[in-house]
Amino acid sequence: MKLYAKPDTIEFPDGSLQINVSAITPKYIDKQIRILSVFSRICENDFEAMLADIRKSASTEEAIANICNHFKLTKEQGNGIVNMTLDDIMLYGNKEKSETEIAWLKKLKKLLSEQGNQ
Repeated sequence: MKLYAKPDTIEFPDGSLQINVSAITPKYIDKQIRILSVFSRICENDFEAMLADIRKSASTEEAIANICNHFKLTKEQGNGIVNMTLDDIMLYGNKEKSETEIAWLKKLKKLLSEQGNQ
């Protein structure tokens, strides 16, 4: 009797990564790309204003609303930014690194699509 099924996985053609396809969907990848793109733009142009909006907020919801209003973001983008870890902020605040991550996510989305995992 088999209690656990092996996850449905795909591997990058170069063998560098194997992923569980049920955990990552093209929709999830698109969401991450939207968040990283806007975060990178804010970090490049007005990071201090974003921090000020977050600091003056009394709650997470207010912080999301403040940065969404100030930077014309969707609630999804504001939530993604406010809930970033310090490691993520340090990593993706660098435009070159966020662009590299976005390119990698697009490659992953293409691979998922080629495998028929929509």
